[in-house]
Amino acid sequence: MTEPAILIVDDEPGVLEALERLFGRGGFETETATDGETALRRLRERECFLVISDQRMPGMTGIDFLQECRRASPDTLRVLVTGYSDEAVCREAINKGEVYRYVVKPWDNDEMLAIAREARAKYDLLLRHKVLFRRLLEQREALSRTQYALIAELRKVQGILDHVGEGILVADRDGVIYFANKAFEALTGLNRSEILGRSLEDFLVAGGEEDGAGCSWHLKGARGPVAVHRNVVPLPCEASAPVGFLETYTPAD
Repeated sequence: MTEPAILIVDDEPGVLEALERLFGRGGFETETATDGETALRRLRERECFLVISDQRMPGMTGIDFLQECRRASPDTLRVLVTGYSDEAVCREAINKGEVYRYVVKPWDNDEMLAIAREARAKYDLLLRHKVLFRRLLEQREALSRTQYALIAELRKVQGILDHVGEGILVADRDGVIYFANKAFEALTGLNRSEILGRSLEDFLVAGGEEDGAGCSWHLKGARGPVAVHRNVVPLPCEASAPVGFLETYTPAD
């Protein structure tokens, strides 16, 4: 797999050669271009974690070029090389988010290598975060699909569960209730529309006692607290965590 490179853009061949040698000694791969259009083409052809551009080039300023870079490759960090007379312009570009850093000529080799190492670390961290975020979205989609399938199955057996003597509810992994049977309605004195979509925390208070039937809890309902025994069964799914929980409640008396 090809390593991400540093793209160096300057209309002076001597500057390109000097920076190529410097970054080569630092263990970095490089691409070069003498103008903005060629550089943008290089950026489309090769993954680059850092673009270093001179501010004063024919046809397109460095800031204008780096703005185009930002649109073409948002994750690539951008550094501007400039003379003392352009420092105010560069600071403004940094404040607008167009440029990550700027370097004043003549540059210090150690500083330039440090910038490259820092940029590579930031780039790699950003890519890892994007991968993790994508995995989280995929897991969330898998959980949603499984939850919808469970809701559909529960609706099919709603009539049967409504004749079960135990209070039954199903909550998602965040504790939001999306199913309750008639026995649970009776325990709380609330109808289904007052239960669904609410959090388990709205109804449960730990009783602080344990016996052979399980932990004693109190359900908060329309008629005040009701002592109950609670049993919780995780609902498995394809993802690593349960999609939710099926819970049963029986009066403690």
